[in-house]
Amino acid sequence: MSLRGKLILSGLVPFFCFLALGGLKIQNSYNDYVQSQSFESKFSIINLTSLVVHETQKERGKTAGYLGGGIS
Repeated sequence: MSLRGKLILSGLVPFFCFLALGGLKIQNSYNDYVQSQSFESKFSIINLTSLVVHETQKERGKTAGYLGGGIS
């Protein structure tokens, strides 16, 4: 093999390694993005559930105050 061929080969090996590592990094970043979108939707459901529970507790307190006040 000529010197030119060896130089080209020695340059192509790191190039393909960087290309492969870059592809893996992009894939991992995309997976993180998809997972964060899933978490965002779950947290919005949790937030809405918390608001419903809070309103229910307020109504429970009002009912307890009404019933505890005695009906004359």
